Amino acid sequence: MFRLSPRLRRILAHVRPGHPVWDIGCDHGALGVTAVMQDRVPCAVLVDHAQKAITRIEDALPVTVDRDRLRLLATDARRLPPEPVTGTVVCAGLGARKIADILTAFVLPNRAKDLRLVLEAHGPTQDLDALLGQHGYRQVAQETVHEGRKDRSIAVYDPSAFAKQTAKTLAARRRRPGEDATGPRKD
Repeated sequence: MFRLSPRLRRILAHVRPGHPVWDIGCDHGALGVTAVMQDRVPCAVLVDHAQKAITRIEDALPVTVDRDRLRLLATDARRLPPEPVTGTVVCAGLGARKIADILTAFVLPNRAKDLRLVLEAHGPTQDLDALLGQHGYRQVAQETVHEGRKDRSIAVYDPSAFAKQTAKTLAARRRRPGEDATGPRKD
């Protein structure tokens, strides 16, 4: 039950290792459960509006899974009580408007300063992109995964300051010994 499709494997690749993952609209729970089982994340919060989906996840959990590292919530994510949201939030397989509503109602007001968003939205995403830009996010990665008969677009957003710091760190790692940010040192 917890096998990952190619799309979910690509989404998991964008989850920040060592930080919690929030899988909103988790459906079968494969992403969060796999992330915990692989020790990629310390814990996962799986949210789905359908109690039936959450019950199926609970019933299918292998005995080897540390259940204390999983939180399963059967509720509409737009009605979650305020609490800090850290690590990575994944919203996959939902409409762009619904994702925007969830982000506006719960995620953005409660986010940590370095919260990553991994989104795979159905439908036009211009309004979603604008909303995230207004909240200081910028897209740092995008890829398309062919699944079934459809191409699915996965977009990764980081807060602008965090994204800039990540870019600086990567650039510093690419410099050769004896170079600074402006090029070779002239001694």
